[in-house]
Amino acid sequence: MNEGIIELVAQRKKQWGNVLHDFRKKIYNDHDRESFENILKFIFGESDELPQITRSKIDSFDRLSTLFNPIQEWDFIDQRLLAFICNDTFFYVKNTHTEGYYKLFFKEWFLPQLKTEKKEEDLFGLTLKVLGLFKIDTWTSLTAYLNATEQASFLRGDKTVNSVGEVILKLIKEDETRTIQLLENENYIKPLLSLLGTTEQSLLDTLLEKLHLYYTGKEALKHIRFSWLEELCRVNPKKIEPFIIKKIEGSDCINSVMHYYRILFINARKKYRKPTVQHIKKVLPYISERKNSSKNSYPFDWFPTSESFHDDTPKFIGWVCKYFAKETKTELFSFVKNTKQLNLEIVQHIVDCYKQDAIEIAIEALKMNVKDNTTIAHYRQAFALLEGLDFSAYYDLIWDITCSDYQDLTKISAFLLSRYPTNDIFYKAKKLTLSEKKEERRAGVSVLSKIRCEEAIASLQPIVEKEVVENIRNIAVRSFYNYKNQSKISIEDIKKRIHLALQRGKLDTSIPKWAGILPELQWQDGTTVSKTEINYLFYRQISSKKIDVDIEAEPMYTLLDQKKGADFAYALFQNIVENTGIKALAKPGFAILGKLGDHRLVVPLQNIAIHDKNVNACIILGVLGTRRAALALDQIIQHFNIKHPNVRLAAEEAFESIAEQLGLTYFELKDSMIPDFDFVNQKKLIDKEYKICISPRLKFSFKNKQGKQVKSIPKAPEDIKKMLKNLNTTRKHTIQHLKYSLENYLVIQKFWKTNDWKKLFLNHPIASACGQTLIWQQNNENTFIITADGELKNYKQESIDINHDDQIRLVHPILLGAKIKLKWKQYLENQKIIPVIQQLDRNIIRLPRKLYKVTLSTNFKGRTLAAGKFKTRAQKRGWKKGSIGDNGSILSYKKAFKEGRIEVFVETHNLQIHGMFDDRMILGKCFFTPLGFVQTDNFWFSEPQNETDHRLIALQDVPKIIYSEAMNDLEEIMNNVP
Repeated sequence: MNEGIIELVAQRKKQWGNVLHDFRKKIYNDHDRESFENILKFIFGESDELPQITRSKIDSFDRLSTLFNPIQEWDFIDQRLLAFICNDTFFYVKNTHTEGYYKLFFKEWFLPQLKTEKKEEDLFGLTLKVLGLFKIDTWTSLTAYLNATEQASFLRGDKTVNSVGEVILKLIKEDETRTIQLLENENYIKPLLSLLGTTEQSLLDTLLEKLHLYYTGKEALKHIRFSWLEELCRVNPKKIEPFIIKKIEGSDCINSVMHYYRILFINARKKYRKPTVQHIKKVLPYISERKNSSKNSYPFDWFPTSESFHDDTPKFIGWVCKYFAKETKTELFSFVKNTKQLNLEIVQHIVDCYKQDAIEIAIEALKMNVKDNTTIAHYRQAFALLEGLDFSAYYDLIWDITCSDYQDLTKISAFLLSRYPTNDIFYKAKKLTLSEKKEERRAGVSVLSKIRCEEAIASLQPIVEKEVVENIRNIAVRSFYNYKNQSKISIEDIKKRIHLALQRGKLDTSIPKWAGILPELQWQDGTTVSKTEINYLFYRQISSKKIDVDIEAEPMYTLLDQKKGADFAYALFQNIVENTGIKALAKPGFAILGKLGDHRLVVPLQNIAIHDKNVNACIILGVLGTRRAALALDQIIQHFNIKHPNVRLAAEEAFESIAEQLGLTYFELKDSMIPDFDFVNQKKLIDKEYKICISPRLKFSFKNKQGKQVKSIPKAPEDIKKMLKNLNTTRKHTIQHLKYSLENYLVIQKFWKTNDWKKLFLNHPIASACGQTLIWQQNNENTFIITADGELKNYKQESIDINHDDQIRLVHPILLGAKIKLKWKQYLENQKIIPVIQQLDRNIIRLPRKLYKVTLSTNFKGRTLAAGKFKTRAQKRGWKKGSIGDNGSILSYKKAFKEGRIEVFVETHNLQIHGMFDDRMILGKCFFTPLGFVQTDNFWFSEPQNETDHRLIALQDVPKIIYSEAMNDLEEIMNNVP
């Protein structure tokens, strides 16, 4: 090889270094590895022997075709690479489909270049020329290109013909029949029609008569391929209109004709409104008849076309309601009443359109006979249809459903009735509590418990005192005691509750065997707690489904002697560990451990949580509610930072529970636990000769006795190395937390009083280093930064003072003027400061004026993403699962802005708790509510379904920072990039 080629080979080897390394890593077969090296020798000119690769091995080396330079820059190496992939393996038929190196060659190498092709360029012509050298003719090349790229356009973005389109125009003039045969399918014909409609109208006129626009199907002999002509309407609607009318007259397919009227109506609404309505009135009874006569749901397809065998009838009904509500009201109502297989989405469209006039249609959904595992899901949706409507004439029907055998159905039906607490509903519910039938008592109690007025709560007292069916009584118990102030409950009051339980026969059995032998408990007055009274604690916790403190028994814990209670809990803990372990069988004892236990339980529970990956241990620590328990949970969270997210999530929820008990937020409690590394004045003496501190880059830096900066401590003893390693691990965890914490404080605009702010951001070694990378604001006015020397300076580099009663916060860029923001960005750039979180460059999304009064936003409705990507991205941005539907479907995701007292929700469809990660999930409506107004742990119906729901906040009333952050979250989550 001459010197030029040698230098070229060296450059390309260097250029391809990482790629070839990845290729080699993925080859496991020794023979393939040897073949790969031989291929490279040939490509780089180290051998002139063309490697022979069997067709079965194409997948092993197909990525090589992505290594080509742009065709204008081809050289010796590209020619050799092309010679290899064209070696009998470029494009061939295997069984009924094509195979070969052409796929990646055209799709991943050629197509990106074509999309940016300039008018004067001829990329496809050049490609055909070099492929022709290897006896791959134009027809083969074009066929291979079409197979690889499917719906690639033949036009550039400016509607000029690209180089592929030029070749097609040439071929269609030379051999029209063969070209049409090559292109005539759903993937290629539409780009062809667009090409001809834009550039060669005379060719198009000839072609239209030759296209096979009709095809035979099950429903008709002359179905029309409407998508083809729809493409032509985009190019020249007036020109194609007579042709469409002609095809309508020649078709016997009622569905295809409906699509054509849609196309005509879109392009000339006034002219084709009446004939479109006339055909809709034919289509509706046709669909109803087909559905009624079909064993399976009849799939009607509608624009935009969806996957095969999917029923698009709801889309069609929604379209009719949107454009023709006035003319088709009678027909739509008849369609619902006459169709046996009714889709609730269809009813939703009609109810949304006609409101109160459609009340009978909404009620039809409640009369459907649903007896499979979708019963509850069906009624949730059906009840949602009644939101905002007057359905008082149908109360009897609702009551019948409320008295169902299904407890979940009773729950959602009772919620609906309680939203409209008329006298009739109240007295009916009160009367049902006296029924001999448990289903009717449950229905009455469920409604009264959700009305929550004084009179309704008073009506629950007899149930609380006398009801023997525990699941009915517990419904009343939760509402009754939630409404009452239990802070002044006495020992005598608790003993009355215990006596009533004894009368109901609930304390006849002894405490569970796994509890073992327990020490004496005492009341605060020094008297002994009897066995019956101890049994009452276990009885109440057994009746609780969750590991939480039963609301009826809760006051009892505070009335017990604290020391005796702690000894009791410690003995109970030891017995549980010995007899069952911290497992579900002993669940009734977990809340008792948490309420009575002390510091002796913390470390053992932490060890159980970590070693056994035990979620229950985390929950018990949360019930303990102490700072020591919170520290243990923090250790558990750090330990499961990557693996076993179920344990980490349980620990985080328990940690948050403790924060609430202590009157703090999650981040405030976490911040109070940030280690200070025993630093004094931002430094720490190591080995008597070196000082360690945190650099502005958030890493440890060292100085020797002379004050000179050194990379590390030379010849450090093992104990110092171990200490530094532990410090480094803690540093990483602390910085990670502070990033989340500062991000949260920026979003919610938390402020600190001056002394609190100084304590954290001027005195703490890591918080101070983080704070020096960010811009702060004083009393919503002056902005400043912390210098490396701990001074506070504004953007003019003037020192500022802050008073003891000032409020300090991180400035959000939405609040900064453009000039000041630019000055701060220049300052950070000049000082080479990299902010620990994104602040000034944060993406800002402002609310458009046209959406000010909107409550249910559709900005993201219909956006799709792989389910796995959505879950992972949403969790990282602080979104959590909302309501869970039947069969583990996730119906919404939510994010709380706690300090702003606002919560944002987004509906999710086709998303499962345990679904396939590559399934496509779909977003629905997005909305804001006051924090805690929507209970997602109960049932889906709790979430707003109608824009008039009183819990919804109009978008104009959402703080602009919260709106921007929520919308930006969703945009980033749904951004369809790897």
